[in-house]
Amino acid sequence: MRKSSVVTILVLAVVGTGAYFFMADPFDMAGSGSVDDLAELFMEDLQFKDFKRAASYHSEFERERIDIGRSIESLFRVKHEMLDIQRYEIVRTNVDSTGERATTVVRMVAQRLNIDKEPGEKDLKLYWSKYHPECPFGGTCGTGGVCVDADDEVMHPVKGKKEKKRELPGDASAAETLDEEKSYACDVTIEKQWFMNLDSTLKEKPYR
Repeated sequence: MRKSSVVTILVLAVVGTGAYFFMADPFDMAGSGSVDDLAELFMEDLQFKDFKRAASYHSEFERERIDIGRSIESLFRVKHEMLDIQRYEIVRTNVDSTGERATTVVRMVAQRLNIDKEPGEKDLKLYWSKYHPECPFGGTCGTGGVCVDADDEVMHPVKGKKEKKRELPGDASAAETLDEEKSYACDVTIEKQWFMNLDSTLKEKPYR
């Protein structure tokens, strides 16, 4: 069995959902346990190729862009159905001094079918974060019940690039003006929780 190769999976753990969302959606696992618990469940979902549930550990703001199947293919250079994850274990979990960032190293024994002659050990490093479940990544729930950034500025939805290209200088439509006035409402009584986000930078860090 060859030497373990560390693959960095950038997972910025983000928010948790309230009990209402968890009960309403059986796939909504985010914030429902400790970092180790969530890492174990996430790896089980990868093992059984349940990508819908695997995406449920991520922030609601991130899930639409999550494509775990494609990320696995880019990372391991093999179709996800050809990656045979046989077993895995949590090696260690580290939490920083703020208690709001953590990393989990998971060691798995896996084989790329039709490529690897035998299974090998591969280490995955998961990155986590902890903040308010109703705010985008990096936001906190301000005293006014709206999400604010690190500079205490109210956070607004960001318009897509295509929408910006259609915009004429000095000619903002009523709808665009309304978008700029929107903010993210939040409940100050809800505690911060762990969430995960499988970042697209995965594609730049292939397993060798």
